[in-house]
Amino acid sequence: MSARPRRDAPPAAAPPLRFADIRGQERPMRFLRRAWERKRLAHALLFTGPAGVGKLATARALALGLHCDVAPFEACGTCDTCRTIAAGTHPDVRIIAGPLPDRRDIAIEQVRDLQRELGFRAMSAHPKIGIVNDADLLTLQAQNALLKTLEEPGGDTVLILVAVNAAALAETILSRCQRVGFDPLPTADVVAILEAYGRSAADAHALAAYADGSPGQALALDPEFFGRRRREILSGLAAARRGGFKGLA
Repeated sequence: MSARPRRDAPPAAAPPLRFADIRGQERPMRFLRRAWERKRLAHALLFTGPAGVGKLATARALALGLHCDVAPFEACGTCDTCRTIAAGTHPDVRIIAGPLPDRRDIAIEQVRDLQRELGFRAMSAHPKIGIVNDADLLTLQAQNALLKTLEEPGGDTVLILVAVNAAALAETILSRCQRVGFDPLPTADVVAILEAYGRSAADAHALAAYADGSPGQALALDPEFFGRRRREILSGLAAARRGGFKGLA
């Protein structure tokens, strides 16, 4: 069989991310676990919520959990299956990471490539999984093409759409997906995640204060600027407590 072309480059290799590694999203994870335990996991899922709160991470963790034979659902994170999924090279797990570099939306060609991949026979006894990140950036033509997969998934297939703005998706898409909502994280969880990414405790607290419960947003902020701003505010408050209101000018 000839090589199957892919328009979307696989994501950079990273340590496998399991459900146990995701903080602050216990509610959607409980929902997914119950559905899996009852063998009622929908073939089409829509993960919605603010940017950077763990929707894509949860989609990747679900892919691991549905394929890992060592620790079903939880995933071991160390077997060959977990590692190939994390590296983006597993033949039965395909991801549209977002728009191509020269576009601001997800084109119909990307969806057709995904459909072609999902149409091949599975290489394992587990479901084929397609993940569409930034699904709210799908063009109307791409949404119409994706609708065929939602209506006729074919075989054992799970499609996961990840979106910030679900209202940007056509009603025909929404009506065929099981929606799973994600909320902003508590500040303590944001701080813990930032520290795990190597931020100092002071920087983590400074960034978390401006992140609106989004670790992804916090990681994109400049820690030096916000750390300095936080120190200025604390200094001003200290001056105010001493009666020196000049510190607030």
